[in-house]
Amino acid sequence: MKILVILILAAFLNVTSQSQWFTISSDIPNLYYKDVYFVNGETGFITGYKLNKGMVMKSTNGGLHWDTIIVSNNYTWNAVFFTDVNTGYVCGDSPYIIKTTNQGLNWTQHLIQSNSSILNDIDFVDSLTGYVSGSELGVVIKTTNGGNNWFIVLGGGYPYSAIDGIDFPSKDTGYAIWKEEQGSLYVSKTTNGGRYPWIDYNNQGSTYRGLSFCNNTTGWVVNTNRIFKTTNGSFNSQSYTITILYTGAGDILALNCDTVYIAGSFGRIFKSTNGGINWLYFQTSVNSNLTAINFIGKDTVFVVGEFGAILKTTNGGGNTIGINIVSLEIPAVYLLYQNYPNPFNPVTNIKFSIPKTGFVKLTVYDAAGREAAVLYSGELTAGTYNYDFDASQLASGIYFYKLESNDFSQTKKMVLVK
Repeated sequence: MKILVILILAAFLNVTSQSQWFTISSDIPNLYYKDVYFVNGETGFITGYKLNKGMVMKSTNGGLHWDTIIVSNNYTWNAVFFTDVNTGYVCGDSPYIIKTTNQGLNWTQHLIQSNSSILNDIDFVDSLTGYVSGSELGVVIKTTNGGNNWFIVLGGGYPYSAIDGIDFPSKDTGYAIWKEEQGSLYVSKTTNGGRYPWIDYNNQGSTYRGLSFCNNTTGWVVNTNRIFKTTNGSFNSQSYTITILYTGAGDILALNCDTVYIAGSFGRIFKSTNGGINWLYFQTSVNSNLTAINFIGKDTVFVVGEFGAILKTTNGGGNTIGINIVSLEIPAVYLLYQNYPNPFNPVTNIKFSIPKTGFVKLTVYDAAGREAAVLYSGELTAGTYNYDFDASQLASGIYFYKLESNDFSQTKKMVLVK
């Protein structure tokens, strides 16, 4: 059967200059957060490592303060999942899954008899049924009694060499991202509770960085510069869409089939509120690669990452203003166009072209040379873009807008008349 692939060439990227992501911590050397999970608005857990010591941390005040509750030598803790406010599970670079039934005050170890000593991801369907994936000859481990006993449903090596992530939207239906020893990349699906064989879909691109499904058939898989979406539970037999958008993704999480977040590189967070048709962009105050996302309801979101980055929003990230790509046809040269209209009140359009993918910064300065607004700062694909600049918060006067990218810089004048 012919595969239908719809390419959405990042033509619907909106960028926010009003991002309301609060930085709780950042810029801590050698501290790497791997996962985050909040059981309610106050109590949450983070897994990760610092130097050679694995860590589990806990907050009881909405993420403002964190206490280290577990320190382990020589390995990291990779994933955390709670099935209720008291009961949670953690796995990592060890043959153990640890469990708490009292919000992390005490933990019990469960030794996993498998070929894998690296456990990467945890997902529970309900309080009893859960799955854990592992590397080193690839394994999927399952419990049906709330973690009291675990058994291997998939394992023993080829072809599942390293299963990096799993997501089970129901007891029997689940998805995994993995790579085989030869380097081929796959998205796989089970409809029989994880038992072999799985249905394998071989897709192009770099290593998959995350997956998330809102039901048995609709979900997303991401790598650094592509977002794959299926609405029929398949990645090659019928149709799927590919959004070409450089996110540097570290994780993706769907709140539902409309609202989806991606934790990206350089402190960037991407959000869709219409199932991935359009993506909003938030530039946070950190410059770290972000690795994990967790929701508390529809508006409170936590994101963690490298160098101890912890970010929080309580309003879904804030309001957005627009930057839209006009064309992905590669221009011959860098070009900053004159804004239109000019003079303007209070919105004007700024158009620019970049001939190669790279870092781009678009800044507005007042007549004295002081920075008035950073409209965009981050990676963009080669192409031509429009930016709708809203100056309603600025006073009337002469302003300058400046485009910087790699070895290019150009400045133009505009006049705000209120």
